Amino acid sequence: MSIRRILCSRIGLVAALGAAYLLGGVTVGAVQMAGARGTSTTYHACLSNGAMSKVGTVSPRCPSGSQVISWTSVGPQGPRAPRGPVGPAETAGPPYNCSTTPYPGIDLADCTFIGANLTGANLTGADLAGSNLTSTDLTGANLTGANLTGANLIDAKTVADLTGADLTGADLTGANLTNAFWSNTTCPDGTNSEKDGGTCDGHLSG
Repeated sequence: MSIRRILCSRIGLVAALGAAYLLGGVTVGAVQMAGARGTSTTYHACLSNGAMSKVGTVSPRCPSGSQVISWTSVGPQGPRAPRGPVGPAETAGPPYNCSTTPYPGIDLADCTFIGANLTGANLTGADLAGSNLTSTDLTGANLTGANLTGANLIDAKTVADLTGADLTGADLTGANLTNAFWSNTTCPDGTNSEKDGGTCDGHLSG
């Protein structure tokens, strides 16, 4: 096998670049920049008795008995890798459960609570959009920041803290709002209780 072919192999290239670095003819930075740019740089050197000299990017004039050799910093592009296997199917999440004990931030959108007892429930930030709360007892419930958009509160008892609650589009027909606490509450008609005299009374129609 010829010296040129050996140096064009991966092992030969590493050996050549290592020797070039030790000789100071080529800097590591230059090699790294060439690789980073994706360009190929041709290097030359004089080879005599297995030792290289005059390593650089310009073909040198070698002394008698030496051979001029060259190699490139970037080899030919390898074959395209085969397509990987298909990953496992997505695992289904837990079933949607509307009977979960209420807690702050819970997602109960579109759930049905007809006649349920949610007295004193902490529903801070809960999503109750589209839920059916007909005849539900919400006495003392904390609905601060809750989303009741489109909820049905017909005949519900809502002696509750409605601070920051979003009631946009909620049906409050027949709901008992006695002593309900309004503060920065978005009323069913889209207005804010702060601009409605501190209450949503008179603004309960979506």
